[in-house]
Amino acid sequence: MSLWLLAACSHDAPTRQLTPTAVPIAQPGPTTSATTPTALRYRFEAERTAMAAQCQGPNHSRPVVTLTHRHGMMEWYETVCDGGRILRLRCDIGACKALP
Repeated sequence: MSLWLLAACSHDAPTRQLTPTAVPIAQPGPTTSATTPTALRYRFEAERTAMAAQCQGPNHSRPVVTLTHRHGMMEWYETVCDGGRILRLRCDIGACKALP
């Protein structure tokens, strides 16, 4: 039956010219790994905790934290405060605290 349909479709079928069209190619997204996560769960809260601990970024701006370790629902961050002091933070389920 499929041969008959193929023959029926090609019989007296008008020929058409197909013109190529540009199709956007999907770009690959960012890669994820343990060292460069794309979604930091508690980054905003870690920055707020650093500010509460009297830590300021360069030129008295908001401190920028860097994820140093992640295990389950816990994340450890580190930031360099204005003046060179290093502040380490631990966040667990959204609650962050500065480590001694």
